Amino acid sequence: MTWAPCSASSCSIIMTTEKMHERYLRFVFLIWFPGVLHAQGESCPAPVLDNGYFVLVKENDGKAKLTYACDNGHKPAVEGWWATATCQNGKWSHTPRCIDENDCNPPTIPNAKYTEDANGWYKNGNTIRITCDKGYASKDWRATARCISGSWSSLPICESKSVRCCVDNCGPHPNIPNGDVVQRDLMFLKYQCNANYTLAGPDTVVCYIDGTWSQLPTCTDTSCVFDTALYAGYYIHPSGVEYMKDGERKLFSCIWQNAYIYVQCINKSLSFNQCKYTLHVALHLVLPLCL
Repeated sequence: MTWAPCSASSCSIIMTTEKMHERYLRFVFLIWFPGVLHAQGESCPAPVLDNGYFVLVKENDGKAKLTYACDNGHKPAVEGWWATATCQNGKWSHTPRCIDENDCNPPTIPNAKYTEDANGWYKNGNTIRITCDKGYASKDWRATARCISGSWSSLPICESKSVRCCVDNCGPHPNIPNGDVVQRDLMFLKYQCNANYTLAGPDTVVCYIDGTWSQLPTCTDTSCVFDTALYAGYYIHPSGVEYMKDGERKLFSCIWQNAYIYVQCINKSLSFNQCKYTLHVALHLVLPLCL
């Protein structure tokens, strides 16, 4: 393309291309010196545009802006058939460029990353592979897209892992030691621990779209083993070994007549007092906890 001579205050820009007839730009308050475009102190290198033409050169808010389009068979290296580049801090917001219409511009895929081509666009036939951000997974396990005749084939979608799927899509149901599935639903499994075990974590498990399970519960033995023979110093009548659930409270007789003691299991630890309660008082202390 060629630029016509201009005066100190304005210029008419006449452009020619092999495929387009001559065009000229409207009168603007910009000065185009050889190799540099100036606008109120801002200056950027004059861009060279192959296979295209500038439609408008103007100034907004003290910044030079170039609007351009491309010849038949080409398109801007940004989305749209018209593109605008802005001069900011001595650089263009993007370099005006026209690419083959069968090539592809970088796609926008929310919550995903992929390797960007050094050219800034992708040749027809190129393939990209995405990686979903943390907390997201590719829908239907698709992670690639291909540039075909200027468009991307079925771009992958990264969905939040919180999106649930049918539990059968995650394969065999998780085995929780000392626990069992007590409810099976299309979208979740519910677990319960065996006797003398306490559940830690969520009791419900779901299947995520990436084929993984949500956090699994654990079943911990929090019961207590109370061997009365080991506590003779507390004057407890030896009656063998007792197994107690977490939180359970039991009455035990002492070696003295009408004297009793209560013992409670708290997370595998025993809590008890001295023998001093009559049966009536002991029952009064224990029974409300059993209701």
